[in-house]
Amino acid sequence: MVGTFCHNIANDLPVAINDPSVELEMLFIEDLIEELYHAMESRPHRADFPAAGTELDGICYEGTQARITPEGKYCWCPVTHKATLGEIVALLQKFRTHPQTLMTPDFTSGCFEKKLYSMYLSYLPAEKTIFDLKMNTDARGSFTELMHTPSSGQVSVNITKPGITKIVGTRPEIIRLSAVINKCRTILIRSSGTPDKTMTTTSTEFSSVIWDSVIPNCI
Repeated sequence: MVGTFCHNIANDLPVAINDPSVELEMLFIEDLIEELYHAMESRPHRADFPAAGTELDGICYEGTQARITPEGKYCWCPVTHKATLGEIVALLQKFRTHPQTLMTPDFTSGCFEKKLYSMYLSYLPAEKTIFDLKMNTDARGSFTELMHTPSSGQVSVNITKPGITKIVGTRPEIIRLSAVINKCRTILIRSSGTPDKTMTTTSTEFSSVIWDSVIPNCI
């Protein structure tokens, strides 16, 4: 079912859901392979699956619920993810808009969104793996956004022509990391309310990284 959703949304085909609140429990292939490795190394997770209506240790089992025990009859993969059909489709629709929004999914290790995104990409047609970026240009050079993250800002490319000075206002809560990969760059940082300036000059021979917002409330 989820594979069908990925295929349809990746290929701009409609998706029909009768009840968005229906919940699925999903086992992704990477988690299954990880558990197979554990089993081959003689350290599998084990479990039993008591028949529906069986009550053990104060728990009434429903027939598909695992009872974790080292003496279990079955090898069992403990890592699964639960989500409703509505939540799954909403995430897939968000992935489809990535070329327009440049918003990356949550890439936290092991999280459901990251795994679903990997699955979605496997259904993406080859021609959709390439998309154009918007380059904003003026007399000073160009500015191109590469991606936005849910919680860590954005990544962009700023090309400045020789002899051009750019003034960037920085809010106190923002830290800007600049990677200088070509030519020399000089940065003047002035603390708000003071005439003091800090000058940083990068090398013309090596790539460099500069923390622009090393001074709180700089402008």
